Amino acid sequence: MAPENRTHAAIDSELRAVVESLYNIIIQVYDHKGAPTEVALKDQISKLVASINQLLRLSKTSTVQIPPDVVQYIEQGRNPDIYMREFIELSMLHNQRLRGKMAAFGTFRDILAREMTGAIPALREDVERVVEHTGGTVKTGS
Repeated sequence: MAPENRTHAAIDSELRAVVESLYNIIIQVYDHKGAPTEVALKDQISKLVASINQLLRLSKTSTVQIPPDVVQYIEQGRNPDIYMREFIELSMLHNQRLRGKMAAFGTFRDILAREMTGAIPALREDVERVVEHTGGTVKTGS
């Protein structure tokens, strides 16, 4: 496993430990039963602090850049998986739109080339070269 992958795995592990500690603290605060709960609560808070410190140390060695949009999305209490799904859907929509534009321009190129060679036969070679260089196929024998 590459060093960066080990760092990511360690960060993931520490994040899970932080979430688990927070969850245990919530449960203990909600179901407080006096002195025994206070001891367990102190232990969980110590684990939380240790996990956060370890996470801070690990984060200094990581090169992962989180986009500010994702951070804002999470700060608003929203699920980052939903953000990713919406991002992918928008990317697919954008790709489909671009693919349609490319097909339309390709059709336009072919029609323009046909009309130009029909109107000015002396330009046939130049038009065919332009069509080839722009990704089209030259129809021979016309």
